[in-house]
Amino acid sequence: MKYISTKEWRDLTDGYLYRDGEPFPHDGRAIPPERIDSLMSGKNLAGIAVIRPVEETVKENITESVETPKKAVRSRKKADK
Repeated sequence: MKYISTKEWRDLTDGYLYRDGEPFPHDGRAIPPERIDSLMSGKNLAGIAVIRPVEETVKENITESVETPKKAVRSRKKADK
């Protein structure tokens, strides 16, 4: 699961300053579940939740059916000769 910062805060484990909307962790390292829980719940030194999970959307492979417009058919009257 991916996470995103909800506030500007400094990570006390590596000193990195996260800005609002920045992905967590910034370097892709593995974070223990206990640390994730504390950062999401507010049970940390800041006392507030500083990250939230990012919902990953699954792109469906939808093929749109587009009809080719038919050519206008004009009826032509034949001239009687």
